[in-house]
Amino acid sequence: SFAYTIGYYKKYVPNSFFFKFIYSSKLIIAALILIIMVPFGKSYLINLYKMAPLYEFGQWAPENIKPGTYIGLLHWGDFPRAFYTAERYSYSMALDPMFSYYIYPERTKKIEMFRLGNQLITPVELYEALGTEYLYASKHDHRAVMYLLDNGAQLLYNDKQGCLLKLPTTE
Repeated sequence: SFAYTIGYYKKYVPNSFFFKFIYSSKLIIAALILIIMVPFGKSYLINLYKMAPLYEFGQWAPENIKPGTYIGLLHWGDFPRAFYTAERYSYSMALDPMFSYYIYPERTKKIEMFRLGNQLITPVELYEALGTEYLYASKHDHRAVMYLLDNGAQLLYNDKQGCLLKLPTTE
């Protein structure tokens, strides 16, 4: 029974063949598990994190936005994707968000809390926090985008990778 097994665990389990085999060959078993998992893990990670540059946005932007325009981003991971195809623009976050935390800790915390859905702020407050009326949001931010659109933001551009919103500057 279960109670018997639990009560006499130290007497029977360490002496079992299975336990002795695992204990004596734990490095070999760990190596086999790694050898088996690496190819599956690698293909999974490649497909999970493989995100193409924003080619369609890069083609649309020069015809519709002035070069040098400052565009806000909710995710620092969107920066390389956007900058690769639309390098004529300035973006609110670059490769390391810690620079933003160091220089503007309260502003960055407010943006991050909004992005995570922990704090709702108005589009005007987001405009003030970002310092720009333009916001690029990737497809992963659909809840934030819907909230902003319901509260006065204007959709300027949309594709399968994300969208560009124009935030209102006054209430």
